[in-house]
Amino acid sequence: MGAPMATTPPTPSGGNFSITDFIRKAEGKGGLLRTSRFAVQVQGPSGISTNTLDVNLYCTQASFPARKFSTGSKKIYGSEKSIPYTATFDETVDLTFFCSAGMEQRTFFEEWQNKIQNPMNYNMGYHKEYVGTVFIGVFPEESNDIPIPSNSKYIIELEEAWPSLLSNIDLNSGTGELMKFSCSISYKRWIRKEWKTQHASTFGSSLVSSNSPSAGAEGSTGPNTGPAGR
Repeated sequence: MGAPMATTPPTPSGGNFSITDFIRKAEGKGGLLRTSRFAVQVQGPSGISTNTLDVNLYCTQASFPARKFSTGSKKIYGSEKSIPYTATFDETVDLTFFCSAGMEQRTFFEEWQNKIQNPMNYNMGYHKEYVGTVFIGVFPEESNDIPIPSNSKYIIELEEAWPSLLSNIDLNSGTGELMKFSCSISYKRWIRKEWKTQHASTFGSSLVSSNSPSAGAEGSTGPNTGPAGR
């Protein structure tokens, strides 16, 4: 058996690959993002006494949640195809916070959870009265903007958010580590702010006008008539 044929990596379009060109183009777009350059803004329901600024500034870890499509199989002739029918999202987003001396960060989420269920009589609250909003944004390394999500060029919004889990805090007299805890945020869906104007009235409109003889009738109100919300 002869020696295996040498393979040459494909050349990127536009000519020979150049590290210098890549660095120049990246710098022209503001550089590469780092995972440490982020900000979180938590907006809980009304009636929580803790200042949200005491919460937002102490967030040390967050994540952008996934989005995927649920699919169904369809086969008429030939191979079977997967057809998407609705978007689904991660059930929770985990946020991690350092604790200041007054434990304001954990107190905030404890108060929020007390809106969900009264800790004394166990009565459950109304959904619309205990949900809030969480914003997560990222920033370039050299950005001079105040690190709040509204100044970010990429920001997501967790709609109808609420704290479904507060983690335990391990105490240890020997390590002296900084105290922190995690909070799992449940939510309806995540969106980008610009989607509200870009897609508010476009999804499904062509299907309604072309496939329905009674466009505008019941069931043809656009993107929110499907099963995407939960």
